Amino acid sequence: MISFKRNKLSIILTSFRFFYNNIFKQIIFSLFTILVVLIYPISFIYFRNLDHATFHEFLQIFGQFVVLACFFSVISFSIERETKKATLLTVIFLLFSFYFRFFEKALIIIFPMFYYWHVLMIVLTIIVIMAFVIKKKFNCDIAHKINKIILIIFSFLIIYNFGLSIPKIIQTIKNSSKEKLPLLIENKSTFDSNIYYLIFDEFGGYDNVERYCNYDNSLFYNSLQSLGFNVSKHSRNLTIYTDVEIPNLLNLELINTVDMSHNLRVQSLKSPFLFSLVKEKDYQLNVVIDKIFQNHIPIEIINKDYEYKSGPSYFYEETVNFLILKNTIIYPLINKTFYKRNDEITNMFNYVINSPNLQSKQLFTFGYFTFPHSPWVVDEFGKNVDPRNYENWRNSKYYCDQMKYASKKIIEITKKIIKVDPNSIIIIQSDHGFRQPTHLNMLYGEKNNLQEENIYETNILNAVYFKGEEMQIESLSGLDTLIKVFNKLFYLDFPYVGLDH
Repeated sequence: MISFKRNKLSIILTSFRFFYNNIFKQIIFSLFTILVVLIYPISFIYFRNLDHATFHEFLQIFGQFVVLACFFSVISFSIERETKKATLLTVIFLLFSFYFRFFEKALIIIFPMFYYWHVLMIVLTIIVIMAFVIKKKFNCDIAHKINKIILIIFSFLIIYNFGLSIPKIIQTIKNSSKEKLPLLIENKSTFDSNIYYLIFDEFGGYDNVERYCNYDNSLFYNSLQSLGFNVSKHSRNLTIYTDVEIPNLLNLELINTVDMSHNLRVQSLKSPFLFSLVKEKDYQLNVVIDKIFQNHIPIEIINKDYEYKSGPSYFYEETVNFLILKNTIIYPLINKTFYKRNDEITNMFNYVINSPNLQSKQLFTFGYFTFPHSPWVVDEFGKNVDPRNYENWRNSKYYCDQMKYASKKIIEITKKIIKVDPNSIIIIQSDHGFRQPTHLNMLYGEKNNLQEENIYETNILNAVYFKGEEMQIESLSGLDTLIKVFNKLFYLDFPYVGLDH
């Protein structure tokens, strides 16, 4: 009886060892391999956007990818009927799904007439062929060895990207929040002139556009001058970073530097000093905010009197989730709002044109346009362009066309404002110019000398209409131009900043 029980226990232990060594370990290894492959594209974007990403966003996209992996695993196992082979096929499914856009771009270079559906059929055909090869030609040992190589490669990539992000993580932890206290202005005075301050993100100055687009934008500058604007073709800002330059401009002070984290930089966008200043002068605040980059440039204005925000339809396309999904096989589904961007831009311009109707005097209108910044959605005539080129940094034509269209719209709105409000002050600026060399280095591994290109990438749009009066602003930075305008308008004595490039 005792011998029988021992034999039974021995059989159970042997079965357990067999299950652990041959089944359980295989399942764990397979799950870990699939998990590492699906985590990599998420971690790559997440680590590079620590300033903007939240852990909640990471979990959200991770959950979506897990569901997709489970779906592919079921299909793979139903085809292969073996764990190691099914794991390999699942990984192939995931790789083609996660990096579909790159595969599509490579094929379109060879076959320019191809569209999404052509590439999709090619990908599906390749997967079917791979499934057949794995089932008929591969044994389990070969599949297992390939899975090991995949696991090692993607584990290394995740660790490598985490290592690169450590300095940013440490800097983010060290940075404490910093708020600028608004300067109280004594002796209120009443000023009648309406003020329009419009910032156009990535609108290159004359030198910038000439260098990277081989385009002479003199017609635009001449048109502004004919309207009574004072223009500067060679103005430059200190950096090429929006979250450095916009806070500095709106606070009339060099408070941000490139060494600060993004979270610390945008602290000074909470009730910027410029808005406190005009409020002290009894101005009403009229705010036009382009929500496409609201995550990156969260301008918060207290006590605003009028406000217009672009529609939320394109807002999702600047989230971390979108940055991950836009290269996957489902990218056409998440790009449905692409053509709505043109309408949003038109609506913002129309709102500015109608701003003089809000009140006849003492109105400060601030407009921030993420335009002609990418996405490049229109040509020079305002017609929609192919969505495949909405981030085409290699061909400057798409930026240049959108910049030309922005130039036409700026002339249109300024002409109409001056017609009904000739005693106004209109300031038109950008934060930086077209940053083609920087993006070519970052996205495609080119080796442009960014120190040499900085003088062109920081060349900005800078023009001032001051009641039709002359004002010398040539080669002034955007910040010093603002200081000069408000010193003259409000009889102040803010010191000029100057630039140390």
